[in-house]
Amino acid sequence: MTLTIEITPEIELRLESEARRSGISKTDLAKNVIEERFAPKEKRENNMPREIKSKIWSSNIELSNALTDAYADDTDEEEKEFLRLAKIKQAQILDEWK
Repeated sequence: MTLTIEITPEIELRLESEARRSGISKTDLAKNVIEERFAPKEKRENNMPREIKSKIWSSNIELSNALTDAYADDTDEEEKEFLRLAKIKQAQILDEWK
């Protein structure tokens, strides 16, 4: 399918800049954005480059550890339980990404 759209000059400049930075044409960048936006969720997640998944996974682990440290001396048992359950859920989600 061929699609013709009108965009503002500001958007065009941003599109050109990002395309140049990425080393691809404006057309390919726009096509990629549309495909990523409308692809089924499973396809979007499965097509994510492994190094990006790894960085996200590592960042989430670091964030989780920082939160654990921040609440380590907290005496509020409810907050500690929330954090414990959040870490379990995070681990489940991250395991699905591996």
